Amino acid sequence: MEAQLLFIGLSILLAIILSRGILKPLKQMMKMSDEVLKDKKKTPDTSHNEITSFKGRFDDVVSTLNEKQKLLISTEKRAAIGEIATGISHELNNPIGIIYGLTQRMLKNNGFSSSDKNIMETIFSETERCKLLLQQFLEYAKPIQLTLSVNNLNKMIRDTVDTILIQENNTYINFNIILPEE
Repeated sequence: MEAQLLFIGLSILLAIILSRGILKPLKQMMKMSDEVLKDKKKTPDTSHNEITSFKGRFDDVVSTLNEKQKLLISTEKRAAIGEIATGISHELNNPIGIIYGLTQRMLKNNGFSSSDKNIMETIFSETERCKLLLQQFLEYAKPIQLTLSVNNLNKMIRDTVDTILIQENNTYINFNIILPEE
């Protein structure tokens, strides 16, 4: 009888040790899964069985990781498309810029008939429109990267005005700039 009690006691002790050896890593894994699932709404665990609870948690982690992988792939595809579109836009911008500049130069020559001049003005306005569309597209496609720096605002304003006045179609504009010392 004593041997049986000793055997039962040892069996219970061994069962406790084994269950702690299994449950402790499971609980640690569940805590670690909280990090993966931190943004996901967790379903309350109504079971009191650790294995069932762990399986449910594992399924949630796999599901969340799959969602994040799909999002990452989608983001990478959009970035690749943006790079391709930017390259194409740059390549289109060069010949359009040349056509724009040559047409502008030819319009200054008054050696055209009125119908030829209308054609040149149409070419000029349409290339101007294409340049604007490409510029807007490039601005939209490029990633926004902020670089903060300390600048002299007065100098920036003067430089901007100088840049505007250098352009041929802005020679009629007059600026009266009054800036504070600092």
